[in-house]
Amino acid sequence: MMRGHLQKLVFFVFVFSGILSFSSSSFANSTCQSLLAGILESKPVDWEHRDRSLSAVAMNSVIWLSGSEAAQSLLGSHQAFGSAFIANTSIDVVLTMLSHQISLGRVPAKFKALFDGKQNYKRRALLNTTMAMSILLPIWTITAAATGAPVESFEAWMNGEVIKPLGAFGALALLYSAYRVAPYLKSYFFQHVPQRRDHKRWLQLWETFPDEMNVLETAAKTRADSFELSQAEFENLVLSMMEVVRLRIPYEERLSESLRSHGKLKKSIQAISSETRDLKKASLRLGLTKSLLQLHDKGLHQEDIQIALNLGEPFDALKSLELHRQLNERQKRKRMRLAMTGFIDQSIWVGFMGGVVLRALTGYSLPH
Repeated sequence: MMRGHLQKLVFFVFVFSGILSFSSSSFANSTCQSLLAGILESKPVDWEHRDRSLSAVAMNSVIWLSGSEAAQSLLGSHQAFGSAFIANTSIDVVLTMLSHQISLGRVPAKFKALFDGKQNYKRRALLNTTMAMSILLPIWTITAAATGAPVESFEAWMNGEVIKPLGAFGALALLYSAYRVAPYLKSYFFQHVPQRRDHKRWLQLWETFPDEMNVLETAAKTRADSFELSQAEFENLVLSMMEVVRLRIPYEERLSESLRSHGKLKKSIQAISSETRDLKKASLRLGLTKSLLQLHDKGLHQEDIQIALNLGEPFDALKSLELHRQLNERQKRKRMRLAMTGFIDQSIWVGFMGGVVLRALTGYSLPH
């Protein structure tokens, strides 16, 4: 039985990972021949990009919910990982995704003015609270009806025989208070911390490539003039763009015959050539660059690899390799940070707020 539960957990994690990895990227994809050209040809959608915190948050939401269900199974529950789990997890994860985006002010452009900036944190909290209560109250009503409460009777509602008024008002006050704090916490975890770390990376790149970074920053500023970005936001977005733009460069087309015949590289080239999905192709291309760097570090095919991984002016061949390494390191640390902050974030919202506080309120609010 436990094996079946684990299979369901793996299935959910896989599905949500695949959907969110695709949907959370806002970069337009196209092929370019150099890093500088890619930045100069960038589109407005490129400058709207943010780190993939949505994916990390949703994945950790699934993990927390699945962990809670697994605990119930170990305690002897025969309903764990059943149809109710599928329905509840779907609702909870969608609500988590929406509330996360709203708390960070990531709303459609036409509503941006209503929710942008600290002065509109109250509006974000009000919208999130309304959305959560519109889901919570119907679920409580259905649960009350299943226990035999006379939900069709107006008098029963007024007497608190369906849902206790104090419980409903308590949930409303609690949710609004929590969502009022959420923008501060989420901004710290998913904006301020990444920007602070990227500032250190930015200074490191300037120290290593002063002339080259001057050219890139000048080019980036010509494309970002129409956006209201702080220096910290600008640095974060340019570094993210550098990571993505370099994976638009078709390194696989530059490989020499000796490299093409190399066992591991041959499979990578075939996979990239046959792939039609932009994000998957970028991921495969990233793997190819890492394999090439490993071969170069071993002293194999060094001249051919320097030609293949050249990022173009203003970077020469050796500086291109060093920039690849530094961007790979940034991406590795970013993934680790997102996994950690996503877990902490959801331990607050799913683990404590949902698993402890709202569960206790539910027990109090519904008839026994």
